Amino acid sequence: MLAHFPVQADTRALELLHFESISEGAIANILAHVCLAIRHYDWDSWSIHMNGLSLIANVRGGFADLGCHMALLILLYDLAGAMVFDSFPRFDLPLQIVGISNRSSRLPAPRLQALLVQPMSPTFLPASQALRMVSSIADVININSRCASFWKKDIDAIRMIGPCIHFLLSMPRLPSDFMVMADPEDLIARELIRLTCLMLMSKLKELFAFPPSEQDSLHARLAGFVSQNVKTLGKMYIELKVWALVTVALLRYHDGRDVYVQEMKREMSAMDKPSPSEFTEIAKDIIWIDILMSPFSEDLAADLTPRVASEETHCVGRRQI
Repeated sequence: MLAHFPVQADTRALELLHFESISEGAIANILAHVCLAIRHYDWDSWSIHMNGLSLIANVRGGFADLGCHMALLILLYDLAGAMVFDSFPRFDLPLQIVGISNRSSRLPAPRLQALLVQPMSPTFLPASQALRMVSSIADVININSRCASFWKKDIDAIRMIGPCIHFLLSMPRLPSDFMVMADPEDLIARELIRLTCLMLMSKLKELFAFPPSEQDSLHARLAGFVSQNVKTLGKMYIELKVWALVTVALLRYHDGRDVYVQEMKREMSAMDKPSPSEFTEIAKDIIWIDILMSPFSEDLAADLTPRVASEETHCVGRRQI
């Protein structure tokens, strides 16, 4: 099917094609190829087929007339590759879910609520909105996560996490010259929140049995960003910084927590050595997804606990012997 849509074809050429070439059936055929490309981690094929969908969308004037199921698949497949490359989504949110709110009937956690009502830089405002969205999703997950059937509702899952992922990928990126700009701390905090929230959404996507294709590239991006930039964040963003570090350390506990643990130890020293449990409590009182974060919280606390006292005791015992 995609042979009808060469990558270099212009819109005028597509307009001359037969109607069936841009019909719902043709789109379904392309989506089948996209699904296969994602499952095989074939991102060149994904890109070519998504280019074809973009050209079809231009000719059709969008996908507003498609059925809800197909519109949600286009959203899912668009976001799948965009998360791998950390690129902007190709398509707008489908009309079928625009305006649907995941907002919980409960207020955000007290600490997050207090942070969100503080005056903040316009630069950071998108991160504030992202935190609200993720907080609402976390509430839904914490209520329903013990129900096995909840994790099998893939269409509901796309409706729930799709708009949030789309928003995170649509947020401004960190400018290359951010350190010479007037608000580097706000820019760093915004990017830290964006990447941390993307990692959370990626882990949820995996729990819903969608391919977690983006996790390695996303982790590499986040680990590099943390090691290079988070030391710049001062008192204004300290609690959000702690939340981000604790969150990502727990999400990558088996294979990549070291950079986050190291930064948390440095922060504990700068904060007059609060206990590891205090760090965890800060995170719990901002956004906490129990099924993802609780299993390793005690192990993380042990990683953060100074071992000087126990080592000294061991040495004294050896001298007495």
